[in-house]
Amino acid sequence: MNNTETYIGKSVKQKHLDLAKDKMLQPAENLLAVFSGQVMTMQENGSKARNKGLIFMHDYLLLTDEKLILWARSLFSESTEVFHYGDIVSIEGSSEMFIGVITIKTAAGSQKISGIPKYDLSIATKMLREQVEGHKKNIFS
Repeated sequence: MNNTETYIGKSVKQKHLDLAKDKMLQPAENLLAVFSGQVMTMQENGSKARNKGLIFMHDYLLLTDEKLILWARSLFSESTEVFHYGDIVSIEGSSEMFIGVITIKTAAGSQKISGIPKYDLSIATKMLREQVEGHKKNIFS
């Protein structure tokens, strides 16, 4: 890992950050940012999305120099979804009173991360867009 400074969202727990670094990253991969939120799962019948992890557990959105990782946690299991930046078609950020939602769209569908603290939403959206745009420029150059 190089000396790139990592942005750590305000609600991120240090023990979860340490665990994520150990479990989620490849040896040469750099963690650029980590944000707390709720990874949502879309219902097949089109009804409202629900939390993938447990509502009182911290889920995380991790941005690395290689990819986006969504880490949903529950008491007895966890799931990770990996999105390579080149596969992301668009990123939408929206806010409600105190929290924000990021919607990530790929050719395969969309994924929502809800419950992002409002003060982290614009930073997360900006950083994610920069990574997607940077990787697309590298592909076409």
